[in-house]
Amino acid sequence: MKNFIIPYAFLLLSYFSARSESNIETTQLAKNLYKIRVYSVNIVALVDSGGVVLSDAAFDDAGDLIEAELEKLGYQHISCIINTHWHHDHCGGNKIWGEQAKIIAHENVVEMLSTHRISEYWQEEYQPFPEHALPDVTFSNFLTLDFNNEQIELLHLPNGHTDCDIIVYFKNANVLHAGDLLFSESFPAVDFENGGNVEQFAWNLQTIIEMTPPDVKIIAGHGPDFTREQLIEYRDMMISTIECIRREIENGKSVDEMKKADILKNWAKWEKGKFTREYWIEMICNCMKCYER
Repeated sequence: MKNFIIPYAFLLLSYFSARSESNIETTQLAKNLYKIRVYSVNIVALVDSGGVVLSDAAFDDAGDLIEAELEKLGYQHISCIINTHWHHDHCGGNKIWGEQAKIIAHENVVEMLSTHRISEYWQEEYQPFPEHALPDVTFSNFLTLDFNNEQIELLHLPNGHTDCDIIVYFKNANVLHAGDLLFSESFPAVDFENGGNVEQFAWNLQTIIEMTPPDVKIIAGHGPDFTREQLIEYRDMMISTIECIRREIENGKSVDEMKKADILKNWAKWEKGKFTREYWIEMICNCMKCYER
């Protein structure tokens, strides 16, 4: 069956308009903790006179915008970057600040960023990052950092969006940055070519739900902030749509037949831009390997 291909970058373009200085916004989350939305990407900045810790660093062409926002807050020096995963819309800033900042990521990120990669499904080509833009500090499961009286917990949640996703929990502030384990306005993107899987994705959301208090503020990789209750609804959406498609597969339905029957019509609220119900059927089926590509 012919694959349903939408370039990943084109999908992301559905989240934001043309890049401009107006396409950035800073919101205070807690004392010394800020969310910076630049284009479609949410990054988190923990600031201190000794430097700035960035959870994700956005596109490499967003550096001037981010630096300008930090200067408005009275801070300039970026001392540490945490990469929630390897996709270039989240770690492009490594190239800009990697010579001055320590870069921390899951151990799999090093290989992903240091090699030339081509995605057949997403129709994307990724060039290797220069040496200075690769992570300096890596870990496999869990890492704790202390910065400006804030305890930052980094936890690897495997094989959800990619094989190298981490969540960043600012424990004292009770703010969790989920990276691309949350596309809060739409069906998620799943990089199944690099270890992502929809079913494990849902289990990873369950882990976040179980580990956080009810009043946690959850910052998505793309889209508005979530409460824990909203994350529960999102997890339920994923589980329900996966089960719906599994039943159709067991009944012998093809991807085209599922699309034509509009089997996900009850979840239309999760469509945004190119992240359509048809896209989500295709994505789940890719992850289940239910047809030959």
